Amino acid sequence: MISIEKYGNLDWLGSNIIIVGDYAVDFKKSRISRGEERIKLEPLAMELLCYLVSRKGEYVSQRELLKNVWGGRVVSDNAIRRVVKKLRDALGDEPRDPKYIKTVPNKGYLLIADVVIDEHQPIPPIPKTAIEADQNETSSTDLKTFQSKQPQPVTKTSDKHKTRKLVVLTLLTVFALIFALYLLSSTVFKSDDTVSITSLMSMPGEEHWTDYNAQNSAIIFSHRKTANGFFDLYLRTADKHTIRKLTNGGANHNAPSWSNDGKKIAYQRQLGDKAELVILSISESMKVEKSEVIYSYDSLQPSLDWSPDDSSLYFAHRQSIDHPYSIFSINITTREITQITFPNIGNLGDYAAQFSPDGRFLATFRYLRYGLVHLIIVDVTRGKILSDRKVESTPITLSWNNKSTGVYFSTKGKLHFFNNEKQSFTSLPIEGYELKSVFAHCGNDCLIANTADDNNRDVKELANPFFSSENDQLDFFELPMLGDEGHPIYSNDPDEVVFRAVIKNTSQIVSYSAQVGLEVLTQFDRGYRINNLQFNPKQDLVLGLQEEQIFVLDVGTGNIEFVSKQMENAQRPNWSDDGQSIYYSRRELGTTALIKYNLQSGEHERLLENIIEAKEDKGGRHIYLLNNDGELHKAQIGNLEQSKFIGNIPIFSNISWHIFDHTLYYSAPEGKNFTLNKIDMQTKQTTTIPWLKNTYYAKFELHSSGKKLLLLQENTPSTELVEIRNL
Repeated sequence: MISIEKYGNLDWLGSNIIIVGDYAVDFKKSRISRGEERIKLEPLAMELLCYLVSRKGEYVSQRELLKNVWGGRVVSDNAIRRVVKKLRDALGDEPRDPKYIKTVPNKGYLLIADVVIDEHQPIPPIPKTAIEADQNETSSTDLKTFQSKQPQPVTKTSDKHKTRKLVVLTLLTVFALIFALYLLSSTVFKSDDTVSITSLMSMPGEEHWTDYNAQNSAIIFSHRKTANGFFDLYLRTADKHTIRKLTNGGANHNAPSWSNDGKKIAYQRQLGDKAELVILSISESMKVEKSEVIYSYDSLQPSLDWSPDDSSLYFAHRQSIDHPYSIFSINITTREITQITFPNIGNLGDYAAQFSPDGRFLATFRYLRYGLVHLIIVDVTRGKILSDRKVESTPITLSWNNKSTGVYFSTKGKLHFFNNEKQSFTSLPIEGYELKSVFAHCGNDCLIANTADDNNRDVKELANPFFSSENDQLDFFELPMLGDEGHPIYSNDPDEVVFRAVIKNTSQIVSYSAQVGLEVLTQFDRGYRINNLQFNPKQDLVLGLQEEQIFVLDVGTGNIEFVSKQMENAQRPNWSDDGQSIYYSRRELGTTALIKYNLQSGEHERLLENIIEAKEDKGGRHIYLLNNDGELHKAQIGNLEQSKFIGNIPIFSNISWHIFDHTLYYSAPEGKNFTLNKIDMQTKQTTTIPWLKNTYYAKFELHSSGKKLLLLQENTPSTELVEIRNL
């Protein structure tokens, strides 16, 4: 790590605590404090703050940060933005109204908060060689003009600042004593119970599905360099310096799993919706001696684990599209297939199955519906379910601890542990890291996991590929990168978008336009699941789902009204053309029922069965009805029983369909690729073009001109494999 010691020895700090804005900064202890609040910073965030303080009043480019904070290591722009965001979050700083760190377009970052230091301990100057290359890229005239507009470094402490500094130091001393007494008296945590995280490797791109084998101390993992690239398999040997690529593109190579004896690696090779179970035989020199396909099937669910005796593989599979995923086993000698779990649900089903190290228990996640997942633990020897517990959000993977007493998993960036003996959940704080998945145990109180860049998807605007833009000068939104975003829609102003964004770890509904910028429309106090946003065509009302409950947000007042009950499990709400009614579907009497809600009277009217979504056309004369079989029909308002068939549309929740100018547009999956399709409803002519590659999500919104599309797209992935110890 590069620290401020590079620019001047830390002795210049002495025992003083520097004041940056409202915070007291202790560089040596890597923490900031304000009143009773004490925040520990991860090393890179503190390195960044240290460097910004030393460059107070000057812009700092990403290139300069790479050289002086990251020590010249090759990292993505997202990695830099992630650390900047963590520092801003710690300081309570808002990018759109900054009080500490200002982003200067095409320049970099600027520390704008006051910095209070002793006049006898000035900030050491940065050696010219550290910054001259960056400044050479800007003319001297431009640089002087820019710097003259910025706050200049503080070199003398005012009486007011001295008083504030004395108060802060006194408070810090008092709270340090209180905290020390608490640690001595606490029976909950021991002083050596600090969870530590160490980076295993940091390759440009995304690492996922990782397994560790104690027999040869080797790690196998899947990796891809780009958001639309294929996952390949890589092996890191025991010397921790050799990484060997085992596969070469053409398909996704997912869910690698070591056999218990360390002599074989099984994985799933997936291309589109076709999958193969492959076994690699590994030599003592850790090279592939043999590759064998033992089973071919249709699946989009990567999940794989060896049986305790290495005779079988356990994987997620479903017999048909009408069946949920279940856990199956295949005997690698006889190829006999056996169903292990039998979920009685009509959705995703069981996934991520893994045996405990002693072979007694099998754990799996059971996806019941959006946001509702249960952890199932089965006693294999007795065939008895020991646990069936709801977990927070939707975890991707799980891992037993080495003692076979419980299961680790991660949701919403946090690490969780389920103790199978005590039947209880515990959340473990992991400061400074955003965990994505937990993969395998690596010894006593040790896990292998990956951390994620929290800005993995962004709202983007693209040209409609069915429109020729040669004669059109289309302006596209350049949206701020907030992190976790979703469900973008256009408002009644075609130059404004509305979407869900996570702000301070809580989902909110926000609007954005080039004229106004970002505006937060809600003030939710916890992280609700928000989706299916729709803007009222006649007034400033936003329709959406919060935890499967329909709400209407008044943009002007911020008031929210719920128009359905959560136990209804409402789906796919849409406005009527006049903005006075809402169509939605719900499960009822073994099928789906189409419901119409009148905004003024508050009445619910049951219209039809076997309909999952309804949309009115412009003018409100006709309605388009999508049934459970994926058939789209057109009917007149008031005569819904008499309808005309338009075409077939996939009914998956990750695609969209829209009517524009007598044309039906819809996205459709082909494995992990998506096509964009249009049907001319007058001529019945259908046109299909390839669209999005190797992704999971293809929901889009049409601009009022029909020439642009609004959608979510994955950014270049940025994850890092880490080792977690002292659990």
